[in-house]
Amino acid sequence: MSLGEYRGEEQLVIGMDLGTTMSAVSYSHLRDGEEPRARLIMKWPGQPAAAGDCKLPTLVRYDAEGKALLFGRAAQLNEEKLENTHLAKWFKLWLHPSTMRTEFNLAPPPLPPNVTVNDVYADFMAFLFTHTRECLEGTVGVDVCTMPRHPNGWDQAQQYVLREAVVKAGILPLDEVASRLTFVTEAEASVHFAIAHADIGTWLRDDSMFLVTDAGGSTVDTVAYKCTSVSPKLMLTEATSSECVQAGSAIVDQAADQLFRSKMHQSQFDEAETLETMLNDFEQNAKREYDGSNDGVVVKTGTNVTDKTRNVTKGRLRLSGSIIPAESDEMEHIFKGPLEEIANSIDRAVRRAGRRQSEDPLRLLTVGGFAESAKLRSFLDERLSAHNILLITVDEPTKKAAAEGAVYWYAKKFVVARAARKSYGVLCDESYLRSLPEHQARSNAVCTDDDGRQVLPGRFSCLVAKNQVIQNDSCTKIPYYHTSRGKPDFRGFQVNLFCTDDENPGHWAIDANFDLEPGFEHACTLKADMSGFERTLQPLADSSWRIDFSVEVFFGRTMLCANLEWTEDSCGWAESSQEGPVAVIANSVR
Repeated sequence: MSLGEYRGEEQLVIGMDLGTTMSAVSYSHLRDGEEPRARLIMKWPGQPAAAGDCKLPTLVRYDAEGKALLFGRAAQLNEEKLENTHLAKWFKLWLHPSTMRTEFNLAPPPLPPNVTVNDVYADFMAFLFTHTRECLEGTVGVDVCTMPRHPNGWDQAQQYVLREAVVKAGILPLDEVASRLTFVTEAEASVHFAIAHADIGTWLRDDSMFLVTDAGGSTVDTVAYKCTSVSPKLMLTEATSSECVQAGSAIVDQAADQLFRSKMHQSQFDEAETLETMLNDFEQNAKREYDGSNDGVVVKTGTNVTDKTRNVTKGRLRLSGSIIPAESDEMEHIFKGPLEEIANSIDRAVRRAGRRQSEDPLRLLTVGGFAESAKLRSFLDERLSAHNILLITVDEPTKKAAAEGAVYWYAKKFVVARAARKSYGVLCDESYLRSLPEHQARSNAVCTDDDGRQVLPGRFSCLVAKNQVIQNDSCTKIPYYHTSRGKPDFRGFQVNLFCTDDENPGHWAIDANFDLEPGFEHACTLKADMSGFERTLQPLADSSWRIDFSVEVFFGRTMLCANLEWTEDSCGWAESSQEGPVAVIANSVR
């Protein structure tokens, strides 16, 4: 399907896809009146044998002091010659929220000594960007926008780490990050990739619905989209909040590694180098080729040893396929957990989206490296066809969907409304009523506000409910007033946002002991400098001060944004509306 012409200033846009196992970089010269065309960096240092492959392993090798030495394929080769060095792999898992790591029983590989997850991201981004800039030498001098894409399950805390890494890597200066760095979720980048490469124009209609599943290295994201307009401009809205499950190809690798260690325990194959060889061969060959057939697969051990008790012949381990009894089905055991998680997440998205029963099948577009798995395709095809869901694979195996899609997203932005993944709100006070049993139970928390009222703190005022669809340009206004006996400090205003996974959150977010109620968590802090008030603010008759203003929060964008709004009296002639920026301060990654 044609993307249509780009309208805007000429720019060089760079899209970074930092995957758990593989990464890529795309770029595009956007020129007004021309259709966007994304190109991929097709050759990376250290992998001459793979020249022409846009993907490189997400690996960084460090020395004992924490200095980055090698990147990508070069960090993986000749490991035995690199004594006293340490490999950082799958470090993306360390950025996942702690709740996600706990839910899916994740155990990310330890980071090298003297290295933090922020260090690894900054070092790897610097390597990607330096090489990209060398490849683009001689291009016209236009603006550069980088877009590290991220899973739908990530939030402000993860974006903050990426933002810091971009600055530390020297990609953008700190004072230009806000205007030149944008984030896009994996699923939204993928839907733009699918629009560019899949023939969806033959079936996409106004009011039609479809799904996109991005099956990557660690996470699998699924989003249901509703088409609100095909012409004159394609416009999509999220029908419900996205699904994000920890069920990518790296989780299959993790299950295979556990099986190898158990199967080879206390044998001559029970050595780190042999187990690593087996896992690499499984990842590069067996995992991709297995389609669920009875034959199973063969995994190389890197030896020429035969051990019939472990089904190894001349260094080749045979893993069983679809045989009876099911307990002996080793490949099915490796794939079962992730495949069930993916299918269940798709089922949840379909149910929440409120699919209408009709004769037309609901289409599911699959993209991402794990979507190339023959087993995943056959499993989903069988599982979904029973529910009249048609599986469509975007066959571009030599490309990185999200890297290209990030560029197309920046140029076109077809998604105009998004569904909230959580319920967001602020804490406020509630007037204390002694007659209410609920208030009596919290009587120890009663306090007196600046107006002399007895109040109970901790009521949750919901601003946006989970699954609520919000337009990209709409904002939620939070009215505030502040009173004080002395002249207020205009520089230190802040608002704390809280969130919960509950679609219908409870009345209170804080209990009688001033602790957060179960299910609630601090999302981020909005900070603003209100010094603009000082120009016109005058004390009241009783010498007290009162400030009236609003905080505007944009929940419908790909990253949380906020503004401060107030009204100024211009020398008694007319009131004028004023706005100021609000900084979004994220929590640290836990």
